[in-house]
Amino acid sequence: MTIRFPHALVGAVCIGCAASDAVRVPVGTTLVAAAVLATLIFGLGDPRRRRPAVAAALVAVAWAWGSMRLAQLDHSVLAPRIGTFEQALVEVEEAPRAESSTSGCGRSCFVGEL
Repeated sequence: MTIRFPHALVGAVCIGCAASDAVRVPVGTTLVAAAVLATLIFGLGDPRRRRPAVAAALVAVAWAWGSMRLAQLDHSVLAPRIGTFEQALVEVEEAPRAESSTSGCGRSCFVGEL
């Protein structure tokens, strides 16, 4: 099986984002590691060696971005409400179709109090 380079790059970004869920890393340290990998990319003459270095740098950058984003979410004003639920008034733009999984209400559907 052949993996094309653009697909490998997207996979590297996905791996970095998933890694941030498992282990959060300091953003500065990870970006320095990505910069070192980027420097190695330009130092390597063989394109077969450059491609894994580019993928590794993307993993590091995505890992740093994911860790930073999760840290921001930890300090969200909505964090205390995680795991809770409220009732809401929901308005739909179109009438539900027969094949949809809605409750069958028309344009506006009152669910409960806010």
